[in-house]
Amino acid sequence: MKIGLALALAFALPAACGGSVSQGGTSAGAGGAGGGGGGGGAVCGGLMGATCAADEFCDYPNNDCGIADDTGVCVKRPLDCSGPMPMPVCACDGKIAQNECLANLSGSDIFPNGNCPAP
Repeated sequence: MKIGLALALAFALPAACGGSVSQGGTSAGAGGAGGGGGGGGAVCGGLMGATCAADEFCDYPNNDCGIADDTGVCVKRPLDCSGPMPMPVCACDGKIAQNECLANLSGSDIFPNGNCPAP
């Protein structure tokens, strides 16, 4: 089961999170690969892999990174993540972020059931 989920994520995450994984997280360029780049509140992810603008991330209502062909909504990335640093979270890019705000700042939604490496 875990291997099946890992394989599904390998194919679903780049499109679901709106771009390709890089050192800084998911980059969702305006227009994206094969997509029409979204504006704030635009639908993203899903079967068509719609992407968000470079200053946004795809926010999935179920925090599932779109692995079930779910769609999300393009939301502006936060400008400031100062403040308390609660528990680390697994992000859609497969990396651990110190908190949800920092995951969003890097262009990823959170994925509580993801396969991030152990902290």
